[in-house]
Amino acid sequence: MRILVSKKDIDYSVYQKDCIGCKRVLPANMYYRHNGSRDGLNPYCRECSSLRTKLYWKNNKEALSKKNKEWVASHRKDICENKKKYYKENRRAARNWQLNKSFGITIERYEKMLLEQGGVCAICGGDSGIKNRCHAVDHNHTTRKVRGLGFVWERESILMSYIEYLRKWEIATTDVMKRSREVAGGLVLGLSVKVRILREQRFSCVVCNGTISEEFATVDHCHKSGMVRGILCNHCNMGLGSFKDSVDIIEKAIAYLSKHAG
Repeated sequence: MRILVSKKDIDYSVYQKDCIGCKRVLPANMYYRHNGSRDGLNPYCRECSSLRTKLYWKNNKEALSKKNKEWVASHRKDICENKKKYYKENRRAARNWQLNKSFGITIERYEKMLLEQGGVCAICGGDSGIKNRCHAVDHNHTTRKVRGLGFVWERESILMSYIEYLRKWEIATTDVMKRSREVAGGLVLGLSVKVRILREQRFSCVVCNGTISEEFATVDHCHKSGMVRGILCNHCNMGLGSFKDSVDIIEKAIAYLSKHAG
């Protein structure tokens, strides 16, 4: 039975009320607050409120989704400005939330690791060179254990393939020179040439041997000479770029993975 009382007369530590949904008599902490009600509590308990909300969204999904998109589109500028303002005023708290959510560490732990590494990447020993630029947190994707700060691929076999691939093209062969002349400006292959090279590779990445399609094939070239070395999957091409085409850095990455194996 519900008793009509005023909010100012309620002792919420002992107050109880019946839920109009499940009909149970429950303590005040089992209800959401509702300023419009006489007792300051939602007439439905938390469990019933959650079920009602889910059911409402399920039955009105399209209309609500359309309404939300329209609202976001009309308030996009305000949303962006508010986000920038929040992160500017709460940079440390926002970073701490992101680190804790993604890797289970606090910003204090992050700063301690960076200090132990001398403020540089755990693999190549380089700094980002960009003011206020954060080092990436490297972790094992299987165990979720944080290994260090920097960037590294997960598989030593892929890194060894990087080394073999780079050393293969250290000496310019006739085939490489021929391909380099087919490159417009040293970067863009004609579609027919790209398809030919891809067919020669049997539509597989020459580093990881993964299957790649024409749409997602990436032309890899030497950034010093402009020579085209082959066609890679996007992941391997980005990996080589991140390691700056350096066999030395990749070997350090392999040693780093071996150190943190298991």
